[in-house]
This record gives sequence, structure tokens and C-alpha cells, in this order.
Amino acid sequence: MTKINDTPTTIEHVKISQIVRYPDFQVRNSIKPANVKRYADLLKAGVKLAPVVLARCDGMLLLVDGWHRLAAMDQLEQSYTEAMIVDCSKQRAQWLAAEANLKHGVQLKTSEYRNVFKAYVSTRQHIVGKSRIKSYRDIGIEIGKPHTTIRNWMLKDFPEIAKRMGAEEPVGSGGLRAATAPQIEPATECLKSLNTLFQSSTDPEYRGTVILAVREMLSDMEASGGWRAPPPPTF
Repeated sequence: MTKINDTPTTIEHVKISQIVRYPDFQVRNSIKPANVKRYADLLKAGVKLAPVVLARCDGMLLLVDGWHRLAAMDQLEQSYTEAMIVDCSKQRAQWLAAEANLKHGVQLKTSEYRNVFKAYVSTRQHIVGKSRIKSYRDIGIEIGKPHTTIRNWMLKDFPEIAKRMGAEEPVGSGGLRAATAPQIEPATECLKSLNTLFQSSTDPEYRGTVILAVREMLSDMEASGGWRAPPPPTF
């Protein structure tokens, strides 16, 4: 049996008019006419396309993946289509629809990635277990965008969640806690840039000068007080 994210599916022949196309499930900004035409040409040539993906929720068949294929079938006035059907909640179906676009060959635009992010959070993909929130880095890895972009989007689109993450975000793959405040990222980026400059030089005197300067700066920072070492990460 075929599965979608470990959820069993069935292959069925369904009536196209019974398929519900929720606008909220479409993260792309628009249907691309060129893609519709390409699918329509393939169908007219007798090519069998991959089944569209549907979610059966409360008796309804919700379109998860196959917007352009269905549009092509509409254009050709087809009445039925082969579909891969997964039984799940509407919330899960919305995320499966957004996730499907991450796996397509056609690159998403920035605004479309933003739509995927909104669906990700709205469907609680950012939650681990009952209430633990994933780190910006972990969310970024799953969506395919830098963690700094994810943080900015969270601040703008879900400020209450961003506020919780600022105080409670767990350790991410980068090993830093968000509890140390958003200002930590500019500082760590500067340190990374400094290390890059250091590693790019083979001049022993230059490298020694940089090391001495960093030691002096670190000594000044430690002497200034008002700091404490963060707790060790927990895995």
C-alpha cells in the first residue's frame, strides 16, 4: 500500500465535480497556464498522468496535490480522474498540500514559500509533542529557508508565537538557545565573518594579530560583568 508521510492511501476513480478545491490549500500565487496546457497536451496524447492526491475529511474529498492536472482535465471536460486518497483531518490535509509544493520541481517564489510557512505554523507543524516549539533553525531546514528568514516571518506573521520562542525556544541544530534574545544572531554572524577572514589568510603574523586582538576583546567582555554561561544543551 502506498503511503504519504507514513499515512496509508488508496487509489480510487473519483468524479472531478466532487473534488473540493480550497483556496487556502493552494500556496502558489496562481495557476500557471503554460503548465495547464502542457498537461492538457499530454492527456490528449494519451499519456497517463500521476494520480491527483486527495484528502478524505468528514466525507469531503479535498484536493491536496494536482491543481494544474485538474485544471487541464477541466479544460478537456473530463468527468473522472484517478486519485490517491488519504484519510486525515482537514488540518493535516492543509499541511500535506503545502508540503507537496516543496517537493515539486518548479521552484517556489519567496511569497509562495511564505505561504508554505504560514500553513506550517497554522497546522501546528512547529510543535513537537504537546507543546514544545521547534527552533528557527529546525523549521528553516524543514521548509528550506534560512533560520533568519523564518525568524523574521514569525515576528511579522505570528508575533505571539515569536514572543514565546524568544523566551522558550529549544536548542536547535545550531546549538544556541533563543532564550539568549534575538540580538544573539547578529553577534554570532559577526563572529562567523571574523573566523572566515581569519581562515582565509595564511600569513602567520596576521593570524597571530587577530588572535591577540580577540583575546584582548574577550578579556574586556568577561571583565565587564553582567553575563553568565547558558545551560548546556539538552538533546
